[in-house]
Amino acid sequence: MAKTILIVEDETVLRESLAELLTGEGYRILQAGDGKTAYELAMSGPLDLVLSDVRMPEMDGITLLGNLRRLAPETPVIMITAYGTVQSAVAAMRSGACDYLLKPVQFDDLLLKIQRTLEYGEAGRTVRLMTEQLAADSVFHNLVGHSAPMVKLFEMVRKLSTVKSNVLIIGESGTGKELFARAIHYNGLLRDKPFVPINCGAIPDTLIESELFGYRRGAFTGATRDKIGYFERPAAARCSWMKYRPCPWRSRARSCECSRSGSSCRWATRILAPRTRGSSPRPARTWTRWWLRVNSARTCSTA
Repeated sequence: MAKTILIVEDETVLRESLAELLTGEGYRILQAGDGKTAYELAMSGPLDLVLSDVRMPEMDGITLLGNLRRLAPETPVIMITAYGTVQSAVAAMRSGACDYLLKPVQFDDLLLKIQRTLEYGEAGRTVRLMTEQLAADSVFHNLVGHSAPMVKLFEMVRKLSTVKSNVLIIGESGTGKELFARAIHYNGLLRDKPFVPINCGAIPDTLIESELFGYRRGAFTGATRDKIGYFERPAAARCSWMKYRPCPWRSRARSCECSRSGSSCRWATRILAPRTRGSSPRPARTWTRWWLRVNSARTCSTA
């Protein structure tokens, strides 16, 4: 099925030339002479790609881009501008544009960027579908129970899925604490981000900080290249299942900052942490800080 491309350009000659070129390449083309008309076309049906000029009457390209991001966030947009300044390019990319072209438009460059952007959009849709399927398979399919305590736990999982706070999950060994953590994550606001299970007890004390937070080249003898830690990989909000019990105190102190809401740390993350029923925190200041941070919400996996 032919991909649908919307061309938004107030210069009639350029718009029709682009339409003729892309029609010859097998694309289905829609045209608009200003941002307002383009937005109305976008509301009338799905689009695979939008090519938009920056400066237009009625509604400029940056405003149109912002409206499209709210209307159809998955629709990729390539901006076209005759004002090839760094400021205009940065503004377009920050607003959500996938790429930009400078006038006069080079047709070979245009076709290459369209192909690349469409492939990127297709990959994004595939990832979203896989994530939704994984979420559907992870609702409660691995958690079995019809008793009143289990029903209560399922309801708590649904509530915790609507927030981004850290969660402390309490239960005996083998009661499914990690299964509950996965259920919270894959039904929550961050389900399109990775779930990163980390067992700190399986990492030697001498390596735990470099594994969690990474290091820079030259930070110590033998550091011949930069290493990205768990908290920074990938560089976006994610959910970490942290088995902290054997974790060194200094590493807990650093993770406190990464788990704090509104943290200045660029690795800010949501932490789901387990604790075996009956164990109590040591009366150490670092543990207390970590305990208060993670214990934003508490649930029990033992029914």
